[in-house]
Amino acid sequence: PNIDCLGLADNELGNAGVSALSRGLAHSFCGLKRLNLSGNGCDSNVARSVGSMLRYNKSLVDLNLSFNDIADNGASSIARALTRNSTLRRLEMRRAGLTCQGAREFGAHLPKMRGLRELILSRNNVLYDGGAAILNGLRGNVNLEYLLLEERMSQSIAREIAQFIRLNKAGRRAFRDGNRLDSALWPSIYSRFTDESDIVYFFVKEKPEVIVTENKEAMAVRATSC
Repeated sequence: PNIDCLGLADNELGNAGVSALSRGLAHSFCGLKRLNLSGNGCDSNVARSVGSMLRYNKSLVDLNLSFNDIADNGASSIARALTRNSTLRRLEMRRAGLTCQGAREFGAHLPKMRGLRELILSRNNVLYDGGAAILNGLRGNVNLEYLLLEERMSQSIAREIAQFIRLNKAGRRAFRDGNRLDSALWPSIYSRFTDESDIVYFFVKEKPEVIVTENKEAMAVRATSC
């Protein structure tokens, strides 16, 4: 039988051990779903192997690389790989040696990430510039529903990030999909709401026929009056 969950935290596997494991998981028929590799003394070199694995693996949904010195170069490799992976749902990289540059790499690739739902980057030296880069990427990402960053994040950036996360949870992807509601209707819909714009997304996601029907009826009334 396939192994569903593999916990290898704090085992001193090093680059060689994790790279060998990554090569073994770089197959579409692998059944492993959850992998914990935190605290294994790895550095940025191992991220290339992990990134290559993510390009081919179709089963892994949860990956923990925390407490390894992945650093900015490693973050770049993993972020790029996630643009070609649609199955990983949760990535945890606590205290992984990331700085603002590493956050910029994730921010630059976030709009192309289709599978990831949870991203944990706390206890890294991301600060203001890194948070701003993540926020910029999040504006183009409609799938991420949980994001944990450095505790010293700017409050204004943190608030805006929280708002985009709320909208993603409420179904913001419906607009990108383009098969639930004509985007031309959005200004009319939004004008009816003030602060709770995530309510709009809820209706688009759960009850699109209500909005579409109402809009068609309004158009019919205008046409009749003409």
